[in-house]
Amino acid sequence: MVALILLIGGIYLWYKGQFRFGSIQTEGRHVKVAGVLLMLPAAGAFVLSLLIGLFFGSNMQLVVSLLVVISVIEFMSVFLVLWLAYLLLVNPARAPRLPGYLGEVQAGIGPQQSQSRQRPTQQAQPAVHQTEKKVLTLAEAAHYLGMTEAQVLNLIDNSQLAAARSNNYNYQIARSQLDEVLQQRESA
Repeated sequence: MVALILLIGGIYLWYKGQFRFGSIQTEGRHVKVAGVLLMLPAAGAFVLSLLIGLFFGSNMQLVVSLLVVISVIEFMSVFLVLWLAYLLLVNPARAPRLPGYLGEVQAGIGPQQSQSRQRPTQQAQPAVHQTEKKVLTLAEAAHYLGMTEAQVLNLIDNSQLAAARSNNYNYQIARSQLDEVLQQRESA
């Protein structure tokens, strides 16, 4: 039952590409990846159950034993994917670095820790602030400002940054508004 709930929640996260729960508000590729992870326990158990029925259907005692094993594996995988989804959605400060593709997704959530944060000048701006787009998403705006998405959402909530919402969920932020925030940070 829990895996089915995770499946439905995972489909929703994958489809919407955003997560909002209390003070946690985020959108982007990491949300879609978290959605796919949440779908895995139910999808894996379903596929394995079909294969067991197909190959061992004549031996009912073996089928029941294998289904019990699958249930235990599914139960353990629920906890694993919940933990991984939490790391991708919340991105806590002391989160362990995930390996492989998940680590790449995790690293792309907020500003890169290894980049030095220089104040932009008139002549040369750091690579974080370079874009040709006039309107940016929340994730792009966070990268542009060198902030996390949560920090940008706080600016929007505190009326320090103007943003429009499309489809009631996705933020659209004018680059000119972001430039004003950068200028205010420079003068502070």
